[in-house]
Amino acid sequence: ITAWEYVIGFACMAVAGVLVVEDASRWQITSNAMIALVFSVIFNSVGKYALTAYCNKHVSVIILTVWATLVPVLTTILSVVFLGASLSWHYIGALPIIVGTFIVNKSKADAQKRIKEVEYRQQQNVKDDDL
Repeated sequence: ITAWEYVIGFACMAVAGVLVVEDASRWQITSNAMIALVFSVIFNSVGKYALTAYCNKHVSVIILTVWATLVPVLTTILSVVFLGASLSWHYIGALPIIVGTFIVNKSKADAQKRIKEVEYRQQQNVKDDDL
């Protein structure tokens, strides 16, 4: 599925580029653009999917998906810190994402705690019945 996403995304971007750009000389790739392209391919594609595969082994898919919604928020924060980008009021939309992420994680932790309590009580009942 991921490979098809890339193929379809590339095709859409190529068609849009051909329709929007009138001057073919603007299609040249400079050395800085090539560095940015290699960086994007290595870190945004290969690195992301390697980390996702690793995380799938250690946490549930739900938690991984919820935390993935924080990527735009973290990107904004890093651009402010490292690139000196300025914040504006429309970034307030990140607040529901952050709050929602923490609510989902807290409810997951609470559910796991309740499950452990129920298992403990069941073990205690079995021990009491053995007497």
